[in-house]
Amino acid sequence: MLTSLSNGIVFCEVEGSSSNAIVFLHGWGRSRADFSAMAKEAAGAGFITASIDLPGFGATPPPEVGVGTDWYREVVARAICDFVEKNRIAKIAIVGHSFGGRIALKIASELSSNSLDLGAQCVGVMISGVPLFRDNAASRAPLALRMLKAAVRLKVVPKSRLERYRNNHGSADYRRAEGVMRETFVKVVNEDYSNHLRGIERVPLILFWGKDDASAPFDQAQRAVELAKGSRLIAVSGDHFTFLGEANDVVKELSLLFEL
Repeated sequence: MLTSLSNGIVFCEVEGSSSNAIVFLHGWGRSRADFSAMAKEAAGAGFITASIDLPGFGATPPPEVGVGTDWYREVVARAICDFVEKNRIAKIAIVGHSFGGRIALKIASELSSNSLDLGAQCVGVMISGVPLFRDNAASRAPLALRMLKAAVRLKVVPKSRLERYRNNHGSADYRRAEGVMRETFVKVVNEDYSNHLRGIERVPLILFWGKDDASAPFDQAQRAVELAKGSRLIAVSGDHFTFLGEANDVVKELSLLFEL
């Protein structure tokens, strides 16, 4: 059932009926549909689920201007709190894949600092396929792009030159994005989550990772568990999207957080 949260700011698909909830956050350019199978599996295991369409995707309208994940964290956290209140949720787990994992990780960090109202209900956070570090060699911008950005900042060349370069050399996600979502994409891909990982102490964090993930290399997940106290890494054979097909194993792992 498609339902609105936060007075229509965010939309989500709700499955099941329970006081134990799982919230799913999808990747960039995707939608709540990614979690259809996993939500049904969770509902069958005794959970109520909310598969959220993140702002700019699916049924949820985009932000008014280009934003980073701090904005998404705030909007999504409010929507989750609304879901908790409306459904009288006692315990909740948050699951984020790729871009959704960036948001889930920031929410987990806020929960550890007691700055969100979900602290009493949240039993854990699971992320998969999240590009976590900007100092990874593969994620460093090409020299030509860095020089062009500097030239634009110095007003030596017009901004349109930078846009042409990105249209010709940018990722498929960048080229598909338009308007504020393109601006948002540029902000998001330049974020690093080292400090957020270090800040996670009170909330259990599970990293469920494909060993052959080319978008978020497995060695980043290995490094992340060293930074986040009490976190746990589950390695599986597969790529960036393998996680979405592991509904049974994911729900089993989440059930342990609820002590079911």
